[in-house]
Parts: sequence; C-alpha cells; structure tokens
Amino acid sequence: MTKGLFLARTFHLAGHNVIGADTSPYANGRFSHFIQRSYILPSPDAGGDGVGYLAAILRIIRQENINLWVSCSGVSSEVLDGQARDTIIQNFDGRVKCVQLSAALTEMLHAKDTFVGKVQELGLPAPETHQVTSRDSVHRLLNASSPRSSPVLNGDMGSLSKKKRSNHSRNRKSYILKPSDVNDASRLTSDLTILPRRTVSMTYNHLASIKISTSQPWVLQEFIPGKKEYCTHALIIRGEVKVFVACESSDLLMHYKSLPVNSALNIAMRKFTEEFARRLQEESGSNSKAEVTGHMSFDFLVKEEADVDGVRHRIWPIECNPRAHTAVALFRGNEKEMADAYLSALHPPSTESLEDDDRTLVNGHANLVTSNEILSEEAEGSSTITPRHQDLKVYWIGHDIVTLLIIPFFSLISLRLSFSNYVKGLVAFVDHVLFWQDGTYEVWDPLPAWWLYHVYWPLELLRCILWRGKWSRINVSTGKMFGC
Repeated sequence: MTKGLFLARTFHLAGHNVIGADTSPYANGRFSHFIQRSYILPSPDAGGDGVGYLAAILRIIRQENINLWVSCSGVSSEVLDGQARDTIIQNFDGRVKCVQLSAALTEMLHAKDTFVGKVQELGLPAPETHQVTSRDSVHRLLNASSPRSSPVLNGDMGSLSKKKRSNHSRNRKSYILKPSDVNDASRLTSDLTILPRRTVSMTYNHLASIKISTSQPWVLQEFIPGKKEYCTHALIIRGEVKVFVACESSDLLMHYKSLPVNSALNIAMRKFTEEFARRLQEESGSNSKAEVTGHMSFDFLVKEEADVDGVRHRIWPIECNPRAHTAVALFRGNEKEMADAYLSALHPPSTESLEDDDRTLVNGHANLVTSNEILSEEAEGSSTITPRHQDLKVYWIGHDIVTLLIIPFFSLISLRLSFSNYVKGLVAFVDHVLFWQDGTYEVWDPLPAWWLYHVYWPLELLRCILWRGKWSRINVSTGKMFGC
C-alpha cells in the first residue's frame, strides 16, 4: 500500500536499512530499490488463526536482526498485527520495539461501539453509539429516542397542539446505521440514511432491506449534523503524539490536501488526539507491555453552533482506525524528522509528563472561537511534526485517468454528460498532473508505480474475470477492491 511504500522510502532516505514484508507476492512496494530485502508473508486467511503469519514475522526479525518493526496494517489485518506486536514483545523481551498498538487496544479501537465507549469513559465528547444485532433492537432504540410527554390540549377543542407535536419531532434524536465490520456487501447497503424516517412504515421498509444478525452486527450512531468530515493520521509513541496531519475526508478518499497547521480545526483535532492518547497511556501505568505506541487515525464530524461571539465548531470523533493512514504521504520532504520520530520508540521513555493544556478543549469539545494570537502560539509551541510543504496535494494518476478521462468520455458520447463538464474534468486532470504529487510515483524510484499499473492491477482484474469476482469500487492507493 502507499503508506508502507512511503514509510520505507522515508527510512531509507534518513539512512536506515529497510526490510519489507507483504502477503502479496506481486505487491508493487517490493520493487522499490529503497527496500534492501523483501519477504512474502503467509496470508492470514490461509492459516485461519494466523499462526504462519506470526511465525514468519518472528523469523524475519531474528534473521535480519531487526531493531524496529513498523506495521502498515490493512483494515482486515490490524488486530492480527496487534497480536504480532504482543508476540514480538514476549519473545524478544523488549529488545525489538514495535510501532503497533497491542491486540486488546487495537480490537477495542477498531470496533465503533467500544471506541466510542472508551472516548466517553475518558471524559471526551462522542456521539451516542449502540451495537445492534437485530432489526428489532434498532426499532427499540429509535422508539426510546423519541420524546415522550403528556399531550397538550388546545383550548376547548381537545385536540393535540400541532405546534407542540412539531417541537417534539424537532427535538427527537436522529441516527445513522453503519456496518461494524469490514464486509464490503454490508458497506454497499449502508447509505447513511437518517433514522427514523418521516413515517414508521418508511423506517420499517428501509430496515427490512438490511441484514442484521449476531454474526453480522451493525452500529446505530447518533447523527451529527455537519457538512464536512475530516480524517487524521497520527504517530503515537508512549502516549505522545509525534506526527500529526488532518485533511478533508470522503467515502473513497483519493485526493489529499492537509489542513493548515495553524487552523483552528487542525489544532482542535490534534488536541483531541493528544488528550485521548495521553489518557490511554495514563491508564496503562508503568506497564511497558501495555504502552500506547502505534498509529491512530480518527474520523471527525464538525458541527457548527451559533454563539454570542460568532460561530463555534465542535468536533465529534465518530470512528478510529488504529493503523497508519494513507494521509502519511503528505509528509514528503519530512523524511529525516519522520524517521527520528519513529526511532524515538527505541529510546528510554522521558520522565517529563505531557503538558495538560486545554485551551482549545472545553469539556472535551473543541472551542474554535479562538484568537489568532492563541492559534499562532498553539501552532508554534507544538513539537509535533506536521507536513513541511503545506501546499502539497497528493493524487493517483491511475484513479484520475479512469474517473476524469475514460468514464466521462463514454458519458459524453452517450449524451449523459455535457461537453462543458467533460472539459472541466480534463482541466482538473491536467492540473493534477502538473501541480500535484502522485502518491506512488517518484522520479528516483519509478518501478513501484510502473508495476502497480502494468502488473498488479491487470492481474487483479484478470483474477476477477477468471473467478467471476464482483466488485463495485477500487482504491488504487491501498490495492483494495470492494466486493459486491
């Protein structure tokens, strides 16, 4: 994946020897000349419990005399990598350091309901969240959220007050239903419809099309009315945020641009990450085997609220991905600082406690009505590494060729797209090629990008044709095909 390739290049450019490992025999990252040696790991699915996968990692560490293991998990392998971290610590008695959260912590953060529960337990803001295993449980929770009060009579007519009933409707909580696992078929049926619908029958009809069971649970989460969603990437070493970036997010994010370092939103999301990581570390105490070291990537919704001083924004964490995020590619040009941040895991922990500064946290919420002076002080006073090139934008040319050239062309000739909109796509494509940075291609390391588009993806598509695999979307940056 892009994030693994980027970190491998980063460590090499900072003067370190890099050993790569991947479950795919034709992963493009294996062909970077910055990787000294590359190993093929047994697929976790092949062994069922991942025993072969874990054994291979231990064997490589011994054989190569590894000092630091940095996991770049996929969405389905992060818990297994947490188990690998625990196994490495147990077998090497702390001589090999791991940039990976423990299996227990990874599993807790991965599940949406347990993550939100932990956020609330630590005294930070989070939307109401429930794991549901049946449609009946969804209906019960929706009914429980509806306001209940005695009817208000309107004069002598004895009729219910329509105004009061309307207020009840407005005050009722709304929810969205999301799959709690990584099943692609579930994701396709998750259209983030706001529940309950306008009528009871519409709610029942919507839920009837969704398969919810004990083996396939879903998450019912309070709907936070916000126009934009943001994602972050953070490197945590013993509860301290060493690297941080935030950017706008989407369902399939293929164009990355970091938020300004001194923007109120960026500072608020960084402060939340710092508080969350610090409080988790405090819970672990002095137990080195439970220290909070690894990657954390949060998804935030931002809610605007009117205030006497203007508009206040409140950030709400809705999900945590306890793994490296593709947004790490925005740190191009920070190779030396990035490598030093990762290798700080090898150093003894500092006796200095993290500074508890809540100037941008009010009861756990981000109060973004902040003066420029404080914003500037927050940005300059932080030792956290942020992208050096704030104007850097990252894209993937393979994705843009399909979405901005090929598909629009066929839409144009079939008269489903206007010529002016087609030209807009062409202009956007040219702009990306000239002024953006491809997430995989580098002039001084071109083979991974060539292999990605000429070998990896053709083989993946051929595999789907031969085995009749159905897919709906492709994420070029992670090598993932979303099944139907």
